[in-house]
Amino acid sequence: MIILLQLQLLRVKEPSHTSKGYLCFMITLGVWIGCGVIFTIEYRFIDFSDFLPSWLLRAKINQNSQGSIVYKILIILLVLMISVNARPLTKISDISYGKDKLQKLDVYYKNSVQNAPIIIMVHGGAWSMGDKYRFKTVANKVSRWVPKGFIVVSVNYRLLPKADPQIQADDVVSAMVYVQKHAKIWGGNAKKVILMGHSSGGHLVSLIATTANRYKRLKPWLGTISLDSAALNIVNLMQKRHNSFYDDAFGKNEKYWEKVSPSHHLHAKIKPMLLVCSIERANNPCQAAENFSKKAKALGVRTEITPQHLNHFKINKELGKENAYTLQVEAFIRSLGVELK
Repeated sequence: MIILLQLQLLRVKEPSHTSKGYLCFMITLGVWIGCGVIFTIEYRFIDFSDFLPSWLLRAKINQNSQGSIVYKILIILLVLMISVNARPLTKISDISYGKDKLQKLDVYYKNSVQNAPIIIMVHGGAWSMGDKYRFKTVANKVSRWVPKGFIVVSVNYRLLPKADPQIQADDVVSAMVYVQKHAKIWGGNAKKVILMGHSSGGHLVSLIATTANRYKRLKPWLGTISLDSAALNIVNLMQKRHNSFYDDAFGKNEKYWEKVSPSHHLHAKIKPMLLVCSIERANNPCQAAENFSKKAKALGVRTEITPQHLNHFKINKELGKENAYTLQVEAFIRSLGVELK
């Protein structure tokens, strides 16, 4: 029961503490296994003398109470060391891909993976806030896809007012280049990258997808998943009634609007794109997705739209849970030639 409770607690831990959660679980498991081994030896259910280390047997042979206590402690510590070293998840935090303090990324993966596909997640936050470690950004995605053999990378990048959306996209590209270069270190395959972003992050990944030819260092990736971005046609967006944070991001220069508008850079060689949109949002991101998709398909670009009866924030948070929405996204991932274990 205690171990089951520990597992349940582990499921809800924020990924920034995932390694600690597994460590706590493994410590609990190690102690209980150690106690079980001691009980088994004491009551002679199994004779361990053939494979216990000689130094441990000498502690057992000592019949006084002090020797018995030492022997039991050694058993528990031995099992504990084995348990902790067998942690199923590794997280490497705050890897620098640039010189700025925000140009960092986190990597989540299983120790045993080889040739693993990689999901690069770009957080949202109106181009001015947000962070790679936020629970809703990575928690369910890590807990869903890392056990299925994926590597999940969560990216930070410079924000407004220091960096405009184009510079932010450039930062994400630098992170992608870093991941592609170092993928083998984590057991990943640089050719099996899937780019994903939510909200303003969805705009950034869509902009990168449509302007990839600008970036000579960037190698091809499999596809792009945009989670509920209404900013696919910036010119159209800015010419209508809109929230003030769009003014902060895009200003009043129409030439700049075109520069950072994914819809204005569509061409025939773009990799497949999945556009997830919220039916519940007032600014109708599903219509923006429909317009983008229609134009893309006319050029021969494969695009899919997945409307969801979820609000803007749940579009991000619910992805990775056992639900129809996650299965739809996974169907798109499979269509890219990626196996989900």
